[in-house]
Amino acid sequence: MKKYGQIKDGVVVGINVTQAQVSDEWTLIPDNAGLGWIDAGSGTYAAPAPEPERVAYSSLEFMDLFTDAEESAIRILARSTDPTKLQISVKVEAFLARIAVASVIYLDDKRVVKGIAALRQLGIIETDARQADILAGRVPV
Repeated sequence: MKKYGQIKDGVVVGINVTQAQVSDEWTLIPDNAGLGWIDAGSGTYAAPAPEPERVAYSSLEFMDLFTDAEESAIRILARSTDPTKLQISVKVEAFLARIAVASVIYLDDKRVVKGIAALRQLGIIETDARQADILAGRVPV
């Protein structure tokens, strides 16, 4: 039996193990090659790079990513009764409430990314570099 792969854009997207004649759309691949393997040229294939492991944060660990000044500003805004800031205050309060009840928090979660971006836009997170540090899980010193 021979192992053939269907190659699309340099990646094995289909596998056929057979003794039968195959069409030209199938390419002979090594026995150890699998779906997602990458054509490295000269009849060799490489396994795809492993996906980075997602790090889960608790609510407390997540809040530790903010400086004391940032956390204070977030909490003050969440409790604001200023009529001009009421709509923003409610959104920040809702963000904090969701963080508090989350069993885990992933920094690549679109809701977290959106919330951090909103805090940056409000000026609570002062720089793009600081925003990137938070989303990379770097605890401030």
